[in-house]
Amino acid sequence: MGQLRTAVLQARPYGEELAAVRRLQGDDAAIGDQLQQLEESASDGVPALAALKRSFPATAREIVQRDRESRAEGWAEQIWNRASALVTVRPVGERSGEDTEAIVARAERRLEEDRLAAAVQELETLQGAAAEAASDWLARAKKRLQAERALRDLGQNVYDASGETQSPEEDDS
Repeated sequence: MGQLRTAVLQARPYGEELAAVRRLQGDDAAIGDQLQQLEESASDGVPALAALKRSFPATAREIVQRDRESRAEGWAEQIWNRASALVTVRPVGERSGEDTEAIVARAERRLEEDRLAAAVQELETLQGAAAEAASDWLARAKKRLQAERALRDLGQNVYDASGETQSPEEDDS
């Protein structure tokens, strides 16, 4: 179990570790469910949080740029948006509002705080072209979150199952 957890969290393929835990699972359906959730990414591993954080600035620029282009009215504004894409200025940090730039700034802030689930939650509110630009990064982040959740639940189920079996000495007391 520890080796599986380490491999997942280190973003390594973990097929062998998953198979070893599966052999030891027994008949526990809950444990089988968590193992099944981990199965999809076993051969390639899940993205590391550090890699998601490194790739986000480029994704953020793309999200903001695609949103600006989708809202452009007239050819002059479209040309200006394309030209300004060479140097993208966008807000960062904690920013209120429901516009794309505010959402992206808050998501980036959540990532800086290592709060991946909160960043994903922010980005899931995007609409249209901005949502489309975020989709690949979101898919990778959700894989990471799913694996973390499955590991947490798996650990809890293994712990609970181990508490249900008592040794013969405990039965005599």
